[in-house]
Amino acid sequence: DSMAPSPMSIPCTPNPVPLSLKLSIMSARWLEKLTPRLCLILLLKKLLTVSLMPLARN
Repeated sequence: DSMAPSPMSIPCTPNPVPLSLKLSIMSARWLEKLTPRLCLILLLKKLLTVSLMPLARN
């Protein structure tokens, strides 16, 4: 019973290259989707800091 592999254990693949390739492609696509949002968030942060700077000086 203890020898049975748990569902959480990662199965040993004979060739891990396709898996890593698939993961890298997936992460690349994910980053492509996220990048515009990140740029927008950074721009918003910049705008906020710029607009709040005069308030902080006073």
